[in-house]
Amino acid sequence: MKTVIPSIRLKPITAACMLAMSPIAAHAQALSVTDGQTHVLPVDTNLSTSADATAGFGMLVRNANSVVEADGLTISTSGQGAAGIKLESMGKAVMTGGSIQTTTTAGNSSSAAYGVWVTGKGLAELYGTSVSTSGAFAYGLYAYTDPAPAQVGIVAHDVTVTTTGASAHGAVAASKAAMELARATIATTGDGARAVSAQRGTISVSDSTLTTSGANAPGLMIAGDGSGIGSSATVSNTRVETRGSLSSGVKVEGASALQFSGGTIETKALDGNGSLSAFGVWVTGGSHAVLDSTAVKTAGAYAYGLFSTYAPTVAAASIDAINTSVETSGLNAHGVFAHTKSVVNFALGDIKTSGNGATGARAEAGGALRMDGGAITTLGNNAAGLMATANASGVKATAVANNVDIVTHGDVAAGVAAFQQGSTVTLTGGSVETHGAKSNGLSAEATATVNADGTRISTRGATAYGARAYYNGAINLQNAIVATHGAGASGLYANASSSIDATESTITTDGPAAAGVELLSAGSVTLNQTRVSASGAGSQGILSSFADNTVSMTDSAVQAAGSALEVAAGSLQASLNRSALIGVNGVALNVIGRLDMVADDRSYISGAALTDPGTGVSHLRLAGASRWDVTGSSSLTSLSNAASHIDFAPPANPADAAQYKTLTVGNYAGAGGSIALNTWLGGSGSASDKVVIDGGQASGTTSIVVRNTGGGGALTTGDGIAVVETVNGGTSDAASFSLAGRAAAGAYEYRLYRGGSANPDAWYLRSSLETDPDQGGGETGRPAPEYRVEVPLNMALPSLANHFGLAMLGTYHDRNGEDYADAAPAQPHGRSAWGRVFGETGSAGKRGYDALVRQGPAYDYDIAGVQVGTDLYRREQPSGTRDIAGVYVGAATASADVRAPAEGRAGSASMSGISLGGYWTRKSASGAYVDGVVQGTYHPDVKTRSVGGERSTSRGYGGAASIEAGYPIPLTAQWALEPQAQMIYQYVSLDSAKDSYGRVRFDDTHTGHARVGARLTHQAGNPKGEEATTWLRANLWQRFGANGRTTFSNLSGENPVAMETKLGSTWAQVGVGVSGRVSKRVNVFAAGDYNRSIDGYAGHGVSGRLGVRVVW
Repeated sequence: MKTVIPSIRLKPITAACMLAMSPIAAHAQALSVTDGQTHVLPVDTNLSTSADATAGFGMLVRNANSVVEADGLTISTSGQGAAGIKLESMGKAVMTGGSIQTTTTAGNSSSAAYGVWVTGKGLAELYGTSVSTSGAFAYGLYAYTDPAPAQVGIVAHDVTVTTTGASAHGAVAASKAAMELARATIATTGDGARAVSAQRGTISVSDSTLTTSGANAPGLMIAGDGSGIGSSATVSNTRVETRGSLSSGVKVEGASALQFSGGTIETKALDGNGSLSAFGVWVTGGSHAVLDSTAVKTAGAYAYGLFSTYAPTVAAASIDAINTSVETSGLNAHGVFAHTKSVVNFALGDIKTSGNGATGARAEAGGALRMDGGAITTLGNNAAGLMATANASGVKATAVANNVDIVTHGDVAAGVAAFQQGSTVTLTGGSVETHGAKSNGLSAEATATVNADGTRISTRGATAYGARAYYNGAINLQNAIVATHGAGASGLYANASSSIDATESTITTDGPAAAGVELLSAGSVTLNQTRVSASGAGSQGILSSFADNTVSMTDSAVQAAGSALEVAAGSLQASLNRSALIGVNGVALNVIGRLDMVADDRSYISGAALTDPGTGVSHLRLAGASRWDVTGSSSLTSLSNAASHIDFAPPANPADAAQYKTLTVGNYAGAGGSIALNTWLGGSGSASDKVVIDGGQASGTTSIVVRNTGGGGALTTGDGIAVVETVNGGTSDAASFSLAGRAAAGAYEYRLYRGGSANPDAWYLRSSLETDPDQGGGETGRPAPEYRVEVPLNMALPSLANHFGLAMLGTYHDRNGEDYADAAPAQPHGRSAWGRVFGETGSAGKRGYDALVRQGPAYDYDIAGVQVGTDLYRREQPSGTRDIAGVYVGAATASADVRAPAEGRAGSASMSGISLGGYWTRKSASGAYVDGVVQGTYHPDVKTRSVGGERSTSRGYGGAASIEAGYPIPLTAQWALEPQAQMIYQYVSLDSAKDSYGRVRFDDTHTGHARVGARLTHQAGNPKGEEATTWLRANLWQRFGANGRTTFSNLSGENPVAMETKLGSTWAQVGVGVSGRVSKRVNVFAAGDYNRSIDGYAGHGVSGRLGVRVVW
């Protein structure tokens, strides 16, 4: 039976209102207001309906302008369909404080009970009110309206809502209803019991706490009505917490929208066992969620932090998160997951996962994930940091991460992974770091791609590759830094038709057996402006296994502690362009399978090339000015050298023949290339690096550079020193090798010859010439020594110095012309000064090796000088005898163009000199004279330059003393014959010199010269006192004393070879001259001579002089 208030007063109501319903009433209301008036209930009013009532309401407010206001109101209802407050048809209730309690025994949603039920444009305002319900489908707050537009809703501030029972939601806004929650605490207990739910409604939540405990009980559910019209929710500074399987913190579906700012979302373990698939935020069915500065945390298997997915026939879902943190704990509990055509944008946030298989951020099956800034950290095996993968239907996914730092801890835990059907991960900046065995930095498989630009990648664990591409996967690196730290942890790994492209990147490994680049089964790696370094023990720079692998390098470098490049099995195609392969410990190439390699455009290889004699096949082509430094004995199946250089590293101990290296090739083709060998330049059989043609052919053209390792030079006999050998039927073309530059040591020049007594196809260095004796060879036709061109060149210096000294010294008449008696008044002591210029040109010696050995070098020479002197003492006695003493100084240069023994020039030699001399002369009235001279000379600049470009410099000095006499015999008044004799002693000392091939030591020379001859003179005069003398002279000169000795050795002074130079022999001289007094005090003269050897020592010369003397 319905109880009605007998008298209800308009606001304010001052009396307490206490109504009780019969226990079996249906649709009973403790308070019903329908009159369109505002009613104020007394403070602390209690309203209740009986426990057996059906659809009984504690308070019903209906119709427009019907309002109830209550403070401290207590409402208690029970029964199916019961409601503490029901507002409909624009009814309104305002409740401050108080409590509402509803209990129901309903078992389904059609007989649900409500703490507050608002419909039909009603409005409930609750401030500080406590609402509790008990029973299945017993909602705490429920706002609902018809499909027509409505303003219905609930405003609940500082309220506490608790529900207990299955599907007993805390607060629900449905069917266009609106709800506002502020500082609310809402807790539900029961399966399917949501804390807050919007179903085609609008909810605003701020500064609140939402908790659920039960399976499939989201803390916040934002859903549509199934017709494509969704809900919207705005949440700020709110904590959401759930406990139970499938109980997501927030779920948004059905084309709904969520804005969540600040606060936390957490799903917790249930009974310590973990919740199944309890996502932090789950967005699906064309919905969109925005999270700003929110912390999301989950616990349990498959408990994703943020999960965006797709529902059929509905647009893609999406999540935008900024400054948000995500933390998950549990098996396969991914941090952020964009699934099936959905989108997640995650900016400036951190993601942490703990659990095996728990990916930090994942895009799958058409999902798209983008991260900007922030970090990802995972702890667990098989747990990737960032992943994009296709589903079983082959729908690809994409992930983009800009400036994100990724760290994984656990085995088989990739930092970044892309799997299947063209899925793609793109990294820009940021870093990737893994800790654990087989935990690759980057991984791309099954036609998927990973792109990394400016990213730092580091792995720490055994077999943890820096970048791994597998089964048609592709990885592209730009400005990346890849570093691995673990055994077998290759920097780049391409397997099963996969590819890796690294541009402007750096790849380093430091673990044992950790290759810089590893390829298997049609793997392909392209390096462009990239540096690869593998420093661990036994680590290869490039390791290839199985068939059809490819590596291409451009402007790149690979170096390794083990082999720079190793083909362990299968085949590898390798190309280098302006790139380097460096085997730090001496092995560049190690070929057990098959290698086809081209090094082009100034590429560089350092280390030995090793080819397995049983299984290895190696073909190397050098082109475009490339270079190979051979640091150990090497073997190749074939080698092509096109305009490139092969350089054998020098032996550590040149005296140990075992340290010289061999390069063994089946076929060798030269095309303008060169090979530099190290050779101990000594006698036949000396140690040398060698090229060995094994069973094949040497063809084309190649120049060989020979570097002396310390040999002092020696005369080779027999075949000489082998530098190219042919074995097992190998052959060489006649022009396949030639000598580049020079091979010289000590006194010897070495030439390259094809063929020897035992092997007509081998090539040898020999320091001997097989020449015809008539063309300057040895006496018996035996090979003559091949002296280097610097030998005759330096041998010419002592002879040239002797020529210089004699030209400066001259004879009495060379110095004076004709010394006339002073016509001036007699004086006790007369003075005079004089000067002359002189020059000489000629040749000395014979061409040919015998002549070089017997007499010294052949050369043409020129001498030019100037000499000035003064008579310090000049006195004429009454008998007419005159004594003259004085000093002079002279300067001259001498140069020689030295001829090579066989043909051509050897080079040029030159010296300058400054001489200081003194003389004394006594001349009788009859003209007889005795003349003595002493002279010293300093040579500051003695130089040679050979046609081979070698230069040497030295200094030296010399001395000379001469005594000469002549006695004129008058023939007529004007003609006289003057016999003459002269003795000269000459000393020359030159400092030692050296050039690139050896040292040169000059022995001091002590030489005597004797001259006998006569001068036929004619004198003429005139009344003015002018006199003139003309003459003809003839002399015979004879040298006596030791020859000049020049000793040649290597740069260490070893293997000396002494060579002698004749400093002259017997030669005849004829000359003419004229001297005249042009005034009483001035005489001038001019003279010239021709000299010629007359004892088999070829030589001749022409000399001339001009002089003047002034007497006072």
